[in-house]
Amino acid sequence: MLPTTVSCRVRTFLGRVNPDAVACPTERAYAGNPALTSDFFANGGPSLAAGDARRHAPCMKKHPTRLGFGVHLSVLFLAASVVSAQSSTPMVFVSNNGNLEGSVTAFRIEPDGSLDLVNRVITGTRTSTSLPCAGCNAYSVAVSPDGRFIAASHAAGDAPLPDGISIFEVAVDGSIALSLLYPLYNLGSPLDILWVSETHIAVTRTNLSGGSQVATYRFNPATPSLTFVDVEAAGSFSTALDFDAGGRFLYAQDSTGYRVFGYAVATSGQLTPTGNASS
Repeated sequence: MLPTTVSCRVRTFLGRVNPDAVACPTERAYAGNPALTSDFFANGGPSLAAGDARRHAPCMKKHPTRLGFGVHLSVLFLAASVVSAQSSTPMVFVSNNGNLEGSVTAFRIEPDGSLDLVNRVITGTRTSTSLPCAGCNAYSVAVSPDGRFIAASHAAGDAPLPDGISIFEVAVDGSIALSLLYPLYNLGSPLDILWVSETHIAVTRTNLSGGSQVATYRFNPATPSLTFVDVEAAGSFSTALDFDAGGRFLYAQDSTGYRVFGYAVATSGQLTPTGNASS
């Protein structure tokens, strides 16, 4: 279990989740790429000019950034013609990273930009961090490409205590209901999670020592259930993932090795390494 961090994530949805990536040094997001002018950074991090040669640990971020303390955000923007998404209004989903309680909150975005609380689902509670709670420490959150489901990762325990993955169904009014809480035992901390298709998720297995991995799981909403599919190495200390706009390639960063790892993702969720490059 890692300490609560200053972090949050925003992702957009307009037919499909916008997968644009932003690079950030270690734990502080930065701009500097003309192609990323729509991204915003509200955490006071440095803005680096294009071509800045200072070296930083790579950090893949989903469109765009980090904003608050102990929470991660996903934003769901819907077009009126999009019928595949469950929510009929723009939404913000927040994972609340608490050591003694984990939860995910749904907010409706009003026309003036203000937020209206829809509901909050508690995924786990405990009275001490020495107790198992696979639903505590909701660390990262992601919206499925069709907008029907939310996935959250829970970095909730040092071995032998479990971590976890939770899946929520999104209703037409934007409210969320817990469909599944899936415990992870002795696999490394799931510090980032994302959907690589409507039925597959990818999650980090982050280790402070011994190397990190990225794993994929298949989600069956009918059961509901998660089934392990594949796992590949992701360097020494990988904490963040991103997926390309074409829906073919997954990327993981390695903070200590200063590298980015790539994988081709099959429709089955199988991963094939495509190599890695120094950042």
